[in-house]
Amino acid sequence: ARQAAASPPRSAPRASLGELARALSQPAPETPDGGPDAGSSRVVGNRPELKSVRHFRNTWSKLSVDKQLAKALGRAPKNAGPINSHSLVLRSLALMRELSPDYLNRFMCYADALLCLDQGDQARPTPAKKMPRAKAVKK
Repeated sequence: ARQAAASPPRSAPRASLGELARALSQPAPETPDGGPDAGSSRVVGNRPELKSVRHFRNTWSKLSVDKQLAKALGRAPKNAGPINSHSLVLRSLALMRELSPDYLNRFMCYADALLCLDQGDQARPTPAKKMPRAKAVKK
């Protein structure tokens, strides 16, 4: 009788925890106006990403791209000709920054990902190839 009085009923907490688990596993509702946040939120685990985190990531990405581009433009060749590939790439990136900064951010993220993949591939040791033996000369 003493144990029954001391322990709380277990069915009520299980029901509320089950409801909470079901609510957390539901996808995040889209904004009713179909605005920029509609369907664009990332899901971390079972929870949608906070708007402030998404805003911080976007701002940080833009600042990083601007810093990289300013650094690259500072190292531009001084007396490059009109068809110098390095100069053409830098000019196109500067134009992209003026016309569409969001596209520049996406392009730079894509280029960084490709660069990381290329560096990871170069860091992997290549297997040693067996050299064919020279044939003996018949006398």
